[in-house]
Amino acid sequence: MADTGNGATLTNATESWTSACVTIGAMTTSIPALDSSDLSTTTYAKKTRGDLVDIGPIECTLIWDQDTRPPLPGVSASSEWILTFPGSQTVSGTGFLTEVSGAELANNQVQIGSFTLQFDGQTGPAYSV
Repeated sequence: MADTGNGATLTNATESWTSACVTIGAMTTSIPALDSSDLSTTTYAKKTRGDLVDIGPIECTLIWDQDTRPPLPGVSASSEWILTFPGSQTVSGTGFLTEVSGAELANNQVQIGSFTLQFDGQTGPAYSV
């Protein structure tokens, strides 16, 4: 049966901060396909798998609260981040925020901000089930 995202959390363990996320974007991983064609190659380019996996950023929207807003990017070094899925599976590793966007201000509307997390590949990300 498919799960919903209800109960998921994203925590900065280094700074003891847990976001009040409304959405947590998908984490993507990719590996480059290198062109290994030479002058004798005909019809289709030859491809070779690259060496290193690239980790894409995770974009999050959250309920903006001045007391619990995310740390600003560039203010601190990489921190330990833990993404906990419903059912307690986790992805953890060191990373940093590349962008923080404050909330739009309006009447009769909860303030929603956003931030982008980039795992740095120094420690993890590690997956646990």
